[in-house]
Amino acid sequence: MPPAAGAPPQTLVAPASQEIFRVGTVSQRLERSERSNPGLGRSPSRRRQTPVPGESPLTRVTVNRTRAILGEIAGDGSFEAHAKGVSWPEFVDLVVELLDANVSGLYDRPEKSYIDPLTGQESSESEMTDQVKSLLRTEFAAGPPFTVQRLAELLGSPLDFYPAPFVYKYLTALKRVLSVASLSTDYPAVDLQAEIAQSKTDTSSANYGEPGVVMTEIPWVLDTGLPENTPTAAPADDPF
Repeated sequence: MPPAAGAPPQTLVAPASQEIFRVGTVSQRLERSERSNPGLGRSPSRRRQTPVPGESPLTRVTVNRTRAILGEIAGDGSFEAHAKGVSWPEFVDLVVELLDANVSGLYDRPEKSYIDPLTGQESSESEMTDQVKSLLRTEFAAGPPFTVQRLAELLGSPLDFYPAPFVYKYLTALKRVLSVASLSTDYPAVDLQAEIAQSKTDTSSANYGEPGVVMTEIPWVLDTGLPENTPTAAPADDPF
């Protein structure tokens, strides 16, 4: 029915959009993070990542968000700074899902198994994938490995380093990155600016040597006070 003459124009309000992708607390926190950071849902890889056949929209969104976080971790090597409120054990679950998507969606399925040139052990693609997952969940259950920056690069942008169809090389690289015994917290980042400032302070406080050169005294070298090249008396002959 048309509005009466002289009545103010009506404004059509679209119904509120419904949230489609909401599964578990991890996805909820990632969704809130994406709202505050519009670029979070974009993949950091320079190549187009091929969706896995039969992959659900929810899985694809979660994978893309995980890749985005990994891209930020690859930039500076800090998981805590880019975790978006997700704990490390929760993030491992997301990484495992991403690993499956990488292997099954980005690489051709090989027909032959892989033989380790050092041990001669034969492994299939699924066995090697399970080995990577096991390393993540058992060896690094308490926190990210010391090599988390390289791990983020390989998981976030696999084709940039190991193009298809070299899935065995890709999985071997992941196993090698996880073959460490230290966590990222075992060796905290060094404040380079503070180190440089301290070095300048130590240098300026030295009262010996040339300006800008810190020299260490040698205890068995005696300063006689004589100029260089001053002749000294020859030692007396040993009567014995």
